[in-house]
Amino acid sequence: PSGFVFDSFVGLAAEPHIDTKIAEKEREREAVQQSAQLRARAGLSQITIPEVPADLVELLQRTITGLSVAVEQRIAAHIAKHQMQDAGEAWLQEGLAYVHEDSCPFCDQSLEGVGLIPSLSAFFGEAYEQLKARIARMREQIATAFSDRAIGEAERVIEGNAGAVEFWTRYCKIVAPVLSSPHGFARSLRELRDAALVLLDKKAAMPLETVRIDQRFSTAASLVAALRASSAEYNQAVAKAQSVIAEKKKSLEGASVDQVRRELLLLQAIKARHTQEAIKACNEYGVALKLKELLEQQKENAREKLDEHTKTVITIYEQTINTLLKNFHAGFRITGTKHAYPGGIPSS
Repeated sequence: PSGFVFDSFVGLAAEPHIDTKIAEKEREREAVQQSAQLRARAGLSQITIPEVPADLVELLQRTITGLSVAVEQRIAAHIAKHQMQDAGEAWLQEGLAYVHEDSCPFCDQSLEGVGLIPSLSAFFGEAYEQLKARIARMREQIATAFSDRAIGEAERVIEGNAGAVEFWTRYCKIVAPVLSSPHGFARSLRELRDAALVLLDKKAAMPLETVRIDQRFSTAASLVAALRASSAEYNQAVAKAQSVIAEKKKSLEGASVDQVRRELLLLQAIKARHTQEAIKACNEYGVALKLKELLEQQKENAREKLDEHTKTVITIYEQTINTLLKNFHAGFRITGTKHAYPGGIPSS
């Protein structure tokens, strides 16, 4: 690999799970290269599952205490007689407001002595108005909490988290939060809202009648309760993922791209060193090195012997030559004769 001395490459020790480490280091390199964008990138968000107010059942079963049984029975009989069960109470209450100077707002005849009018006045008193107002507030509260806008916002959070998980898993290890029945999430909330509003509309039509919880509401409430339980686990997973993402962002502060690149090159070199081809080549290289060491040692031993031999021979030749030079009256002599190995060839 580029940048590695061959002997250093040969000496690289094997690393367990090298492919995983390389993949992690590549993600780290990409993260460091994009550190500015990652630090500005949003993480995951927790979701909120709306719930029906706890006093809904109590409100549906509530009546007005202190209202005489006779009055209730008289109003109920009047409604039944004229088949006004669906909206009879509301119709009578609205009509009572138009009674002025004891004359009928419909036919303008006198109502003096008509016993139903005092009963209506007692029936639709202040307590009745308070009960209707409470029913209306409850309906508005549920309609707002379970509105399509609120449900859509929760769906957007879930979809956004899915996209965030897909993005951040490229740079750090996080566990994706999972919500039970994610595809039926909105449907279950809308069903519970609609079932509750139907019950409240029944109660609003006849506030003094108790309204029983029906099967539709019970089934929807069970599904949403399961969603709420699942959302708690979902939000715990979101919190853990957010912690990991925060740590990753913190680790990117002052991180060096060059340092991460060098660490990645080392891991890649380790992987390359321990491929079958590289193992074979490095083994052959090791055998060649040992053979070279052996030959070098043999060469050194031979040289030592040659040096000893040469010293003896050169001294004899030097003495012989100087004797000949003296006999020929050459006027000079040689001294300090030495041997060398220019070009690997012994010479003096």
